[in-house]
Amino acid sequence: RLVSDWSSDVCSSDLLGRLANKSDAYYPVAVRALAELHRRGESLCIAPQNLIEFRNFATRPTAVNGLGYTVAVAEFKASLFESYFSLVPETPAIFPAWKTLAKPLAVAGKQLHDARLGPYLPCPQHHSLADVQCCAFQSSGDY
Repeated sequence: RLVSDWSSDVCSSDLLGRLANKSDAYYPVAVRALAELHRRGESLCIAPQNLIEFRNFATRPTAVNGLGYTVAVAEFKASLFESYFSLVPETPAIFPAWKTLAKPLAVAGKQLHDARLGPYLPCPQHHSLADVQCCAFQSSGDY
């Protein structure tokens, strides 16, 4: 499903990694956070960048901080995400917008991946990355 309007928040790629791995210590937190956002009526979506990062993480060996999944398992789980979340379309404007964001802010290292999701948010004052970081939800009694 492609997103046709911008009433949705773009998920963090970390969320997909946690949801794919039931043995992750923060899996229950991610599930509760997702349920709470759904209860609040939030509409979450993913971008192609999320799926690329997920496949990278999912197929990386566990010895180097990955899930160690086969390509087939990673593809299956990615297809589940594609059926659950709406997909924000990739446009030619994404890369130039990413460069405009990353360079002046001196974004480096792993944050470059998250910054790559920024251009999918055309209206920053109304939209935010649904960046389900475990510490944020763990410290809140609402979840």
